[in-house]
Amino acid sequence: MAPDKGYESFAIQGGTFERVINGARGWLKNPEGVQELIGQQLADQKLSFPLFMILKLTDQYSSARVSAKDKIDDRDVYVSSFGSCPARESAGQA
Repeated sequence: MAPDKGYESFAIQGGTFERVINGARGWLKNPEGVQELIGQQLADQKLSFPLFMILKLTDQYSSARVSAKDKIDDRDVYVSSFGSCPARESAGQA
């Protein structure tokens, strides 16, 4: 996948969330609607795609969920909780 292009989708109890970056444009979709990413928002989202690809979270955790909604300054944030992967625990890698 090109560094400035990507797609991800995840579902939580509150609905499905999608993020699409296609070069110079990007969008976030949630149960409330679609938001176009512009300026610094788009730049930040482009930076995070390669990070999450490198982390390979699905290989490291058996489950993931959003456990709470909070605020940092005036921005909404989501607190994530991850379950351990039993295979890694038995190999002493947890």
